[in-house]
Amino acid sequence: MKRNTIHIVLAALLVIGTLPAVAQKKTCKAYLRGGNRAYRDSTYQEADIRYRKALELDGQVADAHYNLGNALFRELAIGGGNMEQEELKTKAQELVGEYQEAAQIETDKGKKAHIFHNVGNMMYLTQNYQGAVEAYMESLRNNPADDETRYNLAKAMYMLKQQQQD
Repeated sequence: MKRNTIHIVLAALLVIGTLPAVAQKKTCKAYLRGGNRAYRDSTYQEADIRYRKALELDGQVADAHYNLGNALFRELAIGGGNMEQEELKTKAQELVGEYQEAAQIETDKGKKAHIFHNVGNMMYLTQNYQGAVEAYMESLRNNPADDETRYNLAKAMYMLKQQQQD
């Protein structure tokens, strides 16, 4: 009888101990969904905030890093013209950092290819053609059939060659 009581108590403690983690995971997903809604509604700063809150709860969610990178990209696209060069550079580095975090966590090759494609695009836009070439090549390692990435790689290689000649 005592043995069964001990097993029940231990099982109850185990269940109670996992409840905060389950609640935290649900909250993280709720912030992620809220960020996705804000992104779809083109309220990119709100999406940015929600993705960051999701990452505060669980920094190992590749989609949150990737989506935050996308929101930062949209913020740059909209407000980048009004930013000082140094602020623009800092935002671009943060954006690439979020994509790189997502790439380290992500295991799906198709998603990884998209991530590196976007890194390449940002590197290209900031005239870091060497970085763009490397990112596009990594994208193609994950999805060799992506013709758009192959085209972007060719453009980046051309621009890198031009940059090196100047």
